[in-house]
Amino acid sequence: MFKVISSTFGFRISNMVFGLAGAIIIARVLGPEGRGALSVIETYMAFLLMFGSQWLYNSNIYYIALDNNDLNYQINNNISISLVSSIITIILFLLLYKILGGVLLAKTDSNLLILLLLNIPFSFISNAMIGTLLGLKRYFAYNLMTFLQSLILTFSLFIVLVLFHKGLFDALLINIILSIIQTLFLVIYFKISDSFYFKFEINNYKLKESFIYGIKMLTAGIAGLIIIRSSIILIDNFKGNYDTGIYSIALRIIDLLFIIPNILNNILFPEVTPLKSNGEKNKVILRWVFILVIIQIISIIFLFFWGKYFIIIMFGERFINSYNSMLILLPGAFLLSIEMVMIVGLSSIGLPRSVPIIWSIIATVSIISNLIIIPSLGYIGAAIVTTSCYGIISLGIFFLYKKHLDLSMKEFFNNIKSEISIYHSTILTIKSKFI
Repeated sequence: MFKVISSTFGFRISNMVFGLAGAIIIARVLGPEGRGALSVIETYMAFLLMFGSQWLYNSNIYYIALDNNDLNYQINNNISISLVSSIITIILFLLLYKILGGVLLAKTDSNLLILLLLNIPFSFISNAMIGTLLGLKRYFAYNLMTFLQSLILTFSLFIVLVLFHKGLFDALLINIILSIIQTLFLVIYFKISDSFYFKFEINNYKLKESFIYGIKMLTAGIAGLIIIRSSIILIDNFKGNYDTGIYSIALRIIDLLFIIPNILNNILFPEVTPLKSNGEKNKVILRWVFILVIIQIISIIFLFFWGKYFIIIMFGERFINSYNSMLILLPGAFLLSIEMVMIVGLSSIGLPRSVPIIWSIIATVSIISNLIIIPSLGYIGAAIVTTSCYGIISLGIFFLYKKHLDLSMKEFFNNIKSEISIYHSTILTIKSKFI
């Protein structure tokens, strides 16, 4: 497993480099206002993807990890559901736009929203098929797909924004083209590797089974997205694109802290799910939590002391105010990164109902708090609310993990002690060889 995680980490670091390069290009060419406008579109896309597709993505990993017989049928079912779900999502979005467009989307270019809707079917289908790759434990194919997407997107942004001096509309158009290419590539991949052929079919039992599991993940996911991203929409409405752009860079930097937890979450989920005993699950998860804590502490120290210079060098002095928001977000991000790994244990047992309930309660508190605080404190207030919610969520998940996976404090500290002993002996061995 360490080899798989190391390989995935290498790919994700490459993705991070290209993703950061793309963010830098957008920030430097379009400025805080352009960056803010893009962040609003990205936020709406994230909500639509979560609502219409993420439940299928998560249930794919869970059920395919348990049983991957008749793969062609499962893929057909997933694509068919994704197509129907994308149509429903577009209709619901248009209804929402008709009702609340003047409030939530008054400052958003309608042409950008059209591009957003065009991207939905391809994003939904590719998201479901990527979930299938993870359920099958085909990590190389998954990593290669995400790497090529980041690489091509970054070079496309450079050509469109820097060389041809185009604007935000053209940058989003490039993203749609890449979504189409990614979807076609995944279909071709499964056709070659598994003799896949498409036939529209939806199994009602499979749909119900996937939805029941996925809806719990969906509720928690939407709640998490509300905590993380709703502040972007509210800042844009109360303060405008400039403040939104400043805060979006703080979130972009904080997202770097979630790279490793996200890798661990994606890989540990299909690995831990088939394990029968809670003791086995705890041992695997706590081992990686220990490693993650060390990495995150080092990363946070770096951002605390050198984050300001990092922002200036990468994004320019116009974004220097992002530093204060980033500092406020760091404690909550640290706790949430640990939660992202520990949630794997709860997901592997079917995800207890209490998890989405906690997320939903905190998400509601987050919205109310942001509505009260953002008009006066702006992005600083949003950062305070977000980091507080991160912390409360993380503590709640820790106690739920302890309850549902029978983790006693004695077992917890014994696992940590065991990991420390392993690394201590490794360091002594290396020291004896080279010193």
